Amino acid sequence: MLTFKERLKSLTIKQQVRIQMVQKEKELEASDFAETLQKLNQETEFINSVLDASLDGIFVCEAIRDKSGIIVDLLIKRINSAFMHIHKIEEPVVGRRYLSFFPSAKEIGLFELYRQVIDTGTPGYNEFDYNDQWFQVSAVKLGENGLVITFHDFSDYKRLQLQLEQKAKELETLNRNLEYFVFASSHDLKEPLRKALLFADRLKTKYKSVLDEEGGKYFERMEASIHRLKKLVDDMLVYSGLNQEQDSNQVVDLNVVVKEVVKDLELHFNEKKASLHMDRLPVINGNPRQFHLLFQSLIENSLKFSVKDLPVEISITATKITGKSASIPLPSGEWNNPFYQIVIKDNGIGFDQQYTDRIFKVFQRLNSGYPGSGMGLFVARKVVKNHNGWIGAASEKNKGTTVSIVIPAG
Repeated sequence: MLTFKERLKSLTIKQQVRIQMVQKEKELEASDFAETLQKLNQETEFINSVLDASLDGIFVCEAIRDKSGIIVDLLIKRINSAFMHIHKIEEPVVGRRYLSFFPSAKEIGLFELYRQVIDTGTPGYNEFDYNDQWFQVSAVKLGENGLVITFHDFSDYKRLQLQLEQKAKELETLNRNLEYFVFASSHDLKEPLRKALLFADRLKTKYKSVLDEEGGKYFERMEASIHRLKKLVDDMLVYSGLNQEQDSNQVVDLNVVVKEVVKDLELHFNEKKASLHMDRLPVINGNPRQFHLLFQSLIENSLKFSVKDLPVEISITATKITGKSASIPLPSGEWNNPFYQIVIKDNGIGFDQQYTDRIFKVFQRLNSGYPGSGMGLFVARKVVKNHNGWIGAASEKNKGTTVSIVIPAG
């Protein structure tokens, strides 16, 4: 029998060239295949390295369906080191069924989430507690029947959130106790203050003739101090009442409210030779007593901070607007909502506009030469806030003050 070389020699040159070309092609194909395989292995190793470098647990699985097409389990195709660590898995799991390792996934709703993601193609998200650790789980469909699931451990954040919620509850309880203390202590102070004023009046009536000029001044200062303390206690009771009054669903005619306030302040109006010009005001839902306090505080301020020897002029106007056109900047989410804008304007001494933020804070007084505790505008702001509204002020020194109130009209 002839050898391959002998047979090759017996062939024509053309045949020899053809055989050599076929062999070369086979060698090249084998080389290309090996190179391609090497590249695929390198890419696979790279992807596996990336997955294992992730701090989040990641695993890839494929749906296992019954004869009717319903997903009954998942086949684990790939799982990274973080996931193995999170779930304390030590044995190989690739190629095995998901529910055999995590039967509790059905109880906490994770398995149903995965089924919905595969069936609908819509990514899913959930949070759950596992062995005192909190995880955020996201699931994304892969191909026709696959799923990529990511576990992110946010236990530190969750614990901090729970601690903050607990602290918020404790702070709320503390505030309620403090408000009750303010109310109780203020209420208990009213009686001794009333008696102090009563006995001071009796002393003044009975012994005024025996007091010299200096003694009379001391007495007047004492009496004025008791009156200021009484006013402060009254204001504290008003503030406590604002926090306790929750009924804001009554129908309130603001025209009636303002007329009642003017009647209460009749002596003060006469003393200041004041006039009030008022538009037709809206009828709204709210707390009548709180709105009485609101307008009383604002009108009292106009009467109190007036220019000496100049008759006080106060105007109250009202318009229905949308949030976008309010004179006070409202959040963009309120721009299309309906509101009533009520504007109270006077011709008083005004204030420097740079102090606008201060005037609505408790016990803030820009004009120390005038009586008061600095609670008026703070009370006004509290009332407006209780009714989901906004309040602001604009002013110039010696050119009056304009207070704008924006209250929901719905």
